Amino acid sequence: MCCQLVVRRDYRPQGLPDPSAVQRRMHAMTIEHMDVLVVGAGLSGIGAAVHLQELCPERSFAILEGRECLGGTWDLFRYPGVRSDSDMYTLGYRFKPWEQPKAIADGASILKYIQDTAREHGLE
Repeated sequence: MCCQLVVRRDYRPQGLPDPSAVQRRMHAMTIEHMDVLVVGAGLSGIGAAVHLQELCPERSFAILEGRECLGGTWDLFRYPGVRSDSDMYTLGYRFKPWEQPKAIADGASILKYIQDTAREHGLE
């Protein structure tokens, strides 16, 4: 038995944009070059961005986040009882020590910590 794959260049599944329209939009976009790309605006990404600001002020950087909100895991997972499995005194930032009484923090507290840090450093 033999199979044959036929590719039609004019075929476009329902709902997909015209390729030429996509190309026109891409040409209209401004290309900006960065020294560093930080992938994700979660606990680690925000921490990396703060370190870049403080330790490498001459370097340009951008944080790429696929979601509309920062916070990573702590914004994504909000089910009842979500919490860290590591103590926040260790997991937290050296430049902004964890000062809450609970070392094993709930997700909402960790999310607030990340959001506060981002706001304080102009990373929102």
